[in-house]
Amino acid sequence: MSALSGLSLDDFLGGMLSLPPPGRAFSGDPDTAQAIVFTPPADALTRVHEGAMRLLDIEADPGQTVDLLPDWEREFGLPDPCTAAGATMDQRRRALLAKIAALGGQSRAYFIRVAAALGYAIAIEEFSPFWLGTPLGSPLCGPGWQWVWNIHAPDIAVRFFRLGLSALGEPFSTVSHADLECRLRELAPAHTFLLFIYS
Repeated sequence: MSALSGLSLDDFLGGMLSLPPPGRAFSGDPDTAQAIVFTPPADALTRVHEGAMRLLDIEADPGQTVDLLPDWEREFGLPDPCTAAGATMDQRRRALLAKIAALGGQSRAYFIRVAAALGYAIAIEEFSPFWLGTPLGSPLCGPGWQWVWNIHAPDIAVRFFRLGLSALGEPFSTVSHADLECRLRELAPAHTFLLFIYS
């Protein structure tokens, strides 16, 4: 792919000038009328080639995609109830990455990884009920607290406009935790209760 990505108009024009049979009528010189006639189709081939390279280099990466974002979203069932109405391109890409990362699991590391795909650095605190033999200084938690998770997240989650990744008309910054809470509640086991603590 890297050898092909450096092709330019001169490469395509040279290739087209080498196609006619050899002889005096077709010299292959770039200063001839033949070169002038072949320049527009060579330019079109150059633009098609650049578009194909862009598809391979950028659009194949869900973290950078722009033109194929709707196709990526359709493949992963997005937008869904956790995708905010009027979400920015960056928020939509983060939701896509979170959906891709959400292959299944119930460990703390799994939910931390899903939150990281959304752009949040979180910590999860779990509890265990107080039993006889529990070490002194442990929190006094009653029955049922083993199903509660404290999710510690940053107080301010600012998403900034990024050139090349954001779309025209989007705000320069957004602040919200709704996508984090919705996505984790959607994936959390049914018997758990999530408490979000922003610090």
